[in-house]
Amino acid sequence: MALAIWAAPELGLMESSASRALAGWLETEGFDVETGVAGMDTAFVATAGEGSRTIGFLLEYDALPALGNAAVRRREPLAPNAPGHACGHNLIGSANAAAAIAVKRAASSLGLGGRVVAYGTPAEEILVGKVAMLDSGVFDGCDVLLTHHADYDNAATSRPCQSIVHFEVAFRGRAAHTGVVRAQNALDAAELLVQTVERLRAHQFSGTSIEHALRFPTYVMPSNTPEEVRVWFYVRNADYDVAERAYRRILEQARAAAEAVGVRHQAVVVSSCRGYLPNDVLGRLLFDELGRVGPPAWDEADIGFLRELAEAYTGEPRLTLARGLAYLDDGVDAYGQDDGELSWHIPLGRVNYACPEEIPLHSWAATALFSSDAAAKGAEMCAQALAQAGLRLLADPALVSAARAELERRSPEPPPRSVAGAWGAMLADPARFWEGSWAFPAEM
Repeated sequence: MALAIWAAPELGLMESSASRALAGWLETEGFDVETGVAGMDTAFVATAGEGSRTIGFLLEYDALPALGNAAVRRREPLAPNAPGHACGHNLIGSANAAAAIAVKRAASSLGLGGRVVAYGTPAEEILVGKVAMLDSGVFDGCDVLLTHHADYDNAATSRPCQSIVHFEVAFRGRAAHTGVVRAQNALDAAELLVQTVERLRAHQFSGTSIEHALRFPTYVMPSNTPEEVRVWFYVRNADYDVAERAYRRILEQARAAAEAVGVRHQAVVVSSCRGYLPNDVLGRLLFDELGRVGPPAWDEADIGFLRELAEAYTGEPRLTLARGLAYLDDGVDAYGQDDGELSWHIPLGRVNYACPEEIPLHSWAATALFSSDAAAKGAEMCAQALAQAGLRLLADPALVSAARAELERRSPEPPPRSVAGAWGAMLADPARFWEGSWAFPAEM
């Protein structure tokens, strides 16, 4: 299943093949499957069993733009700008589905009550699927959520990651030949905004990651003033409130840039989410189960592949790979994920498997990695630990209660969602969203 999804990578909200394959697999295993949930064609919920406790598994399956690569130890794009599974979601979807199936089978064999639910969550890379499903009530009644991800340790985690607000600003001026001076230049406004944010970052956004991409809805050339230019920002900080303040400060600068250049502008939030709320009850449970499973069973062929791939990416003959098991409960992870938002509402447990430190996630080398036996063995370790933990949670209601009590102690009230995403406009035509020509909603 993981290889089939890897071989047909699809961008967020367009994962028709992957979602059908995973939903069909779960259905053949006796799950009742509902598709098209929360208004997303590629989202689904697969449910098995009955009872007062519900253990959920999160399935991801979207790919990343322009990172397609053959399953080889060198840069070999399959097609210009082809997407690729550079974050291992092909393995997250398949391994977490396998864990849900294993729990369903074992619970039935043992006569355990309770529901096992596999949530098909699209568009993780743009933080849409899980957040939209949460806001639509799809996760109502779920007691615990379990998932895994590729990382740089074989570990159970109970620590925060980055909160994210990402949004797009469109500047609209007048198209014209640059041989004549034109004041209403959308590109001038976009570049002024980017330069201003870069100059302010050190003093006003210290400790906050701000990244951007320029997007042109039409073809451009140097001798033309483009009619429209968009700037897509990702703002990350471990503290959600800090990330949101940075977002609002950038909006002020966008208004100022538009006024200075004499163009119109519009801004819209694509999505936002908080980082993980730690949960040691689930973290310790998963670490116990990792100990029973043991680290990934890499052999010499796996290590040789990883070493050659790392050298092809870095140009250096070295391999840094965690071989043991760890429990991560201090510090802050550098990434952000939309299941972070879920963790403030439902106790969430997560395990990782190690990739070489020389191979960054979201790179062409990572795309090649996630087609390999080495990565599959890491995901298999995670799936076994998740399945065993899921079965223990079904069998022991006290564990579920303890995980819920810890969540309520850390966050007595679920935090409000202050900046929601423009999902309706995106869902109308996701291909145009990825092309940078999607229609912004009328309301900002």
